[in-house]
Amino acid sequence: MAEDPRAVAKAAGLNEEDALEPLAVAEAFVAATQEFAHPATLVQPVAAVFETRFGPRTLAASQSLMELNAKVLELWRAQAESTLSLWQGMVGVTSLSEAVQLQTSHLRRHYEETSRRARDIAQTAARMASGLALEAKAEIPPRER
Repeated sequence: MAEDPRAVAKAAGLNEEDALEPLAVAEAFVAATQEFAHPATLVQPVAAVFETRFGPRTLAASQSLMELNAKVLELWRAQAESTLSLWQGMVGVTSLSEAVQLQTSHLRRHYEETSRRARDIAQTAARMASGLALEAKAEIPPRER
């Protein structure tokens, strides 16, 4: 069941009228994500707990996963900012051709940026998987012949 937009807006610190305004909701989201300058800064305290409890192998795996999560969160934040900039630009258009041109250029930039970030996420995931596989392989003793 979907939540009431007014309750969500109140939880986000918006007034009830802003709950139905997409631009206000997007601006609140961008402002909230600015608080976390870089999600990777959250890794250090969590990494210290993992290191003491589970050892260096698990620590390496958890740091890789946290790095991957940070990249995905950064992608979402960039997409929200990009969408917000499109909405702000669309407010000032005076003709249909200008709106089409603005949307086309925005979609091109958005596609290029998303593709670049997706490639980076895929490379990070591949690097993480190969590193973990090598560690696991090193722990398995060779068969006696």
